[in-house]
Amino acid sequence: IRSMREEDIPELLSMIARSMADAKLVHRTYESIRDSLQSYYVYTLDSTIVGCVALYPYPLDACAELGCLFIKKNYEGRGYGKAMCRFVEEKARAMGFARIFAISQSAVEYFRDRMHYAPLPRTVLPQSRLEALEASGRSSVVFGREL
Repeated sequence: IRSMREEDIPELLSMIARSMADAKLVHRTYESIRDSLQSYYVYTLDSTIVGCVALYPYPLDACAELGCLFIKKNYEGRGYGKAMCRFVEEKARAMGFARIFAISQSAVEYFRDRMHYAPLPRTVLPQSRLEALEASGRSSVVFGREL
């Protein structure tokens, strides 16, 4: 797992394009990823990106969001997603955050059953994130855990 670089963006966008089209992942553009590049991490095997995850900090709320978790279909079920989640949790803990949350409409079972994140009411989200979620119209579920 390493920090994402700008030259990785086209490969990342190609990798997650179908999930964005199916509305499983929030739509992202080259520019939006570039502008928050420091938040993204990629899982690589033999120089090939097989997964990604993002860590969005909310310092005023002492929490962080685990976002954009994606593993290529051919690499699912091998523990890479869990490794990426744990990696981001450690990053958040090192940054001094007390809790982490994830928002998903397609990976509900994954966060609940595999990662053991607890379902949470939307009201626990930082205000700016709650407003963005409500404006999106997505029927996502919020999950979280203490770090």
